[in-house]
Amino acid sequence: MDFPRILTVAASAGSGKTYALSERYTTLLLEPTIGALPRNILAITFTKAATEEMKGRIISSLKETALSNSPIRRSANEKVEELLIKYSDFKVQTIDSFLAAIVKSSALELGLSPQLEVIPESISHLNLVLDELFSHIRPGSQGKDKEITGRFLSLLNELLQTDPEIGWDIRQVILKNISELKQRTSRGQRLKEMFSYEDAARKRKEIKKSIKAFLNDYGDVLIFKEHFTRAAHRLLKEKEFQPWESKMLLKESITELCKKNSLTSGIPQEEWEGIQRNISSLAEITAHCHFAPFVSFFTLFEETMRALKNRQRIVFVEELSAQLKAFLTAGGAVPEIYFHLGDRISHFLIDEFQDTSRLQWESLFPLIEEALSRGGSLFYVGDKKQSIYGFRGGESALFNEAKGAFPSVEKENIEERFPEINYRSRKNIISFINKTFSIENLTLWTEHSGISEQLPEFSVVTYAHSRQKAFRGKEGGLVRVEKISPGEPLGREELDTKLGERLIELIRDDITHRFSPRDIAILVRKNTEVSWITRTLSSVGIPIASEKTLNISSNCLVQEIISLLTFLNSPPDNLSFACFISGDVFLKATALTREDIFSFLLHNRKSRSPLYVTFRDTFPEVWEKFLAECFQAVGFLPPYDLLCRIFRGYDVFQNFPDDEGFFYQLLEAIKISEGEGNCTLEAFLNLWHSGEEKKEGFQVILPEYTDAIKVMTIHKAKGLGFPVVIIPFAYLDNKSIQEVYGEERDSFIPYRLRRNYMSASPMLKKLYREELTMQLLNEINAFYVAVSRAESELYIFLPEYRSMAGKLLPPIITTESVLESGCPLSLTAPTPKKKKVPPSPAHISEWQEKLHRTHIKEHELTPFRGKGARERGIFTHKFLARIIKLSKNWEEEIEELLPQLAEGEKEIVPLTKRLLGKKEFKRWFFLPDDVQVFCEKEIVDTYGAAHRVDRLLVSVRSAVVIEFKYGEPRSDEHKEQVITYLKLLDEVFPDKNIEGWLVYVDEMKQEKILWAG
Repeated sequence: MDFPRILTVAASAGSGKTYALSERYTTLLLEPTIGALPRNILAITFTKAATEEMKGRIISSLKETALSNSPIRRSANEKVEELLIKYSDFKVQTIDSFLAAIVKSSALELGLSPQLEVIPESISHLNLVLDELFSHIRPGSQGKDKEITGRFLSLLNELLQTDPEIGWDIRQVILKNISELKQRTSRGQRLKEMFSYEDAARKRKEIKKSIKAFLNDYGDVLIFKEHFTRAAHRLLKEKEFQPWESKMLLKESITELCKKNSLTSGIPQEEWEGIQRNISSLAEITAHCHFAPFVSFFTLFEETMRALKNRQRIVFVEELSAQLKAFLTAGGAVPEIYFHLGDRISHFLIDEFQDTSRLQWESLFPLIEEALSRGGSLFYVGDKKQSIYGFRGGESALFNEAKGAFPSVEKENIEERFPEINYRSRKNIISFINKTFSIENLTLWTEHSGISEQLPEFSVVTYAHSRQKAFRGKEGGLVRVEKISPGEPLGREELDTKLGERLIELIRDDITHRFSPRDIAILVRKNTEVSWITRTLSSVGIPIASEKTLNISSNCLVQEIISLLTFLNSPPDNLSFACFISGDVFLKATALTREDIFSFLLHNRKSRSPLYVTFRDTFPEVWEKFLAECFQAVGFLPPYDLLCRIFRGYDVFQNFPDDEGFFYQLLEAIKISEGEGNCTLEAFLNLWHSGEEKKEGFQVILPEYTDAIKVMTIHKAKGLGFPVVIIPFAYLDNKSIQEVYGEERDSFIPYRLRRNYMSASPMLKKLYREELTMQLLNEINAFYVAVSRAESELYIFLPEYRSMAGKLLPPIITTESVLESGCPLSLTAPTPKKKKVPPSPAHISEWQEKLHRTHIKEHELTPFRGKGARERGIFTHKFLARIIKLSKNWEEEIEELLPQLAEGEKEIVPLTKRLLGKKEFKRWFFLPDDVQVFCEKEIVDTYGAAHRVDRLLVSVRSAVVIEFKYGEPRSDEHKEQVITYLKLLDEVFPDKNIEGWLVYVDEMKQEKILWAG
């Protein structure tokens, strides 16, 4: 293999991208001509799940090689040990974590705090900054407050002019627009304000002057059409009339302005073209000026956000690449960490390369170029058809560009592969995907859907190499495409009802007779659809696992605990107190009935006293046992300790074992909240009630043994595979595009679109078409990702809405109500799997309970002599492990070891000399040159468990295990231990004679272990 080298793998769905990366990693480690160390290799993924999967695959591959008959098995075994011992050198990580490490290492050089924390940007930070700005808005203010108030009023006025029915929630509109602008700036582009309303007024004045001169100069020569004359005079007289409101003012040729009998020869066309250019320019200025108040307000927002980040010493993960790019392009400086990593990393492996943003690539480029210039390599895999993260800056065009961007690599050392085998899906599913996403079918679909009329240049060349073949043995499979309400388009509610009924019927009456619920995945486009599917199936008892069911805020028991915390934080809150005492957590612990509580609440509904006071007087024993302690502890205990006390007091883990995951996650959420500085109960409750949907700390991790149907968005399903996939809402988004962005170097210029702006400006029309093209390609890619998740069976519902506004049917062209290919995989019911019972939760202790004497371990209570024997046994093992081979001068060699020994080890030297003086034991230490000796050697079994052999002797014909025992009574367990070693060695050395011996050092006896190998 020649170096430097670049290898790219354009791998379609299911073709083993992760396997290819793992195989490349192990090749770099094990290939003798390369001889890479783990610290010389960096593998980059895009999700934590992919990171863990790749690490597991690499370790498994090395173990398999180590336990095989391969000539490199010894090298593989050494690499496994090296990876486990120096795990920090095992660099398989997400691109965000890698860039975060670079930024933190270069904080001072980048002008950041050395104590900075890298966190994901959340809606809570945007809300916090917006609140701070709003706090400065007041009438009659001065200074900075006056500026903020003025910009806000300008923004509000513009919003009301643009959309008079915008509604009362102005805050959300502002937040949405700021979020979109923020997303652009996080890609390293600066927001540029190109024009103002004054520019628009000047341009309009210039156009009017030109039109007036045109009419005066040629009015007597040309016979203008009445429509043109009327539009021109309206533009001159009416202040609100815009030139693009009349098609006549947008005609390109003078001939089109005049009647047929008008003589236009000799009239300068250039003059009219100049007017047209000015009209186009006015349309662009007007489109941009709709953003002008946002641009002005956004500048204030960015200043306030920078101040917040400086105060909290944070940097958002989305901004890492922009931070690095800004530094790298400032005078050509390179952070010192780049030089360190450049000397260390020689081989780069990148997964899902089509999702890499240009900023991320520019941050990695100097490191990769340095590695290639020193004879390293770059290996990246991806699939442009699965590029669905354009909204995050992912740029699939880099996939083709990257390989030719390095001056250190000659063309002959650049290799491309296009694997055709799909290892995931069965043959019928692959045939369906091949047909659906063929260039011919996609071209026909663009004609049927009207896309080709709207975008004549629309191309699906990405799918030119999309055909795949099934892996041998993957025959059969089922694809079923079904129209919901065929020939009878329905309104949304009616159609959703029919779709829900059909979905329930399909799952209950068909699929679950052949597959377990855990084998089924329902993929949708939006979170609102996740919620709808979850409600629909849960209502009829079908087990569901989705983001909605796994969010602890939707768990009724957690809601009861939150009601208790809310009451404890504010005792006069009667509603929260009533919600808690009428819930299952309280009733299960206290043995009160719900009738008792409802009766109490009904009787005291008009009481003027706080509800808890009345309850305390009515049920004094219950109050004292279950509420008084927590009530008194509020303000004295941190939220985490308070919650621990509540869980213990109400025995929630014992009373509700099925919900323990939600309880543990609530503890984790409070712990994370405290770590972010929210150290009071009120601060945590504010976070809880903030309405933020992206709080990962509120998500329960789904146990593998959970037997439930998975409901998730297509974006979350990317990279996964499922035996059965159902796509209930098979449509493509065709939402109207309201904003487009022009680019100028490192800046972006926003434009608010209207259709007549595009008719006036070719530039705006071009930007619109580019944005629409990108949107449609992303939608086609998303549908490709969805259908390619299926392994054995795929079900697609085509809903026929009465109004398809904003939607397109997917590229499945059929006139049939039901289109079916293949047959069900099996008609036998799945064998019910034994439910795994999770271990009982450990007792939750508070920190106060830990202030006591350290627990004494059992072996420390043994008699002194037994304890001493155990210690001497440890010393014996350590000392014998230092001896590899001995010669005739063995006593002198042992004496040379004395300076290396601890005081306790020196005590066993006489005993060891006596052992080595006996003829029957000398054979284990006085050895010929061709015998390899391994002391304290680890052998890893197929389950990943490590077994440590005291002494292993390997020669051409034999492998001998010697296990030393000291101070322990003879036991059958000792024999079983050696037999286990022998079985493992028999797999490693199938061509050698395997022997095993037990040596009891204190008895000076040995025993050969016989086994049936």
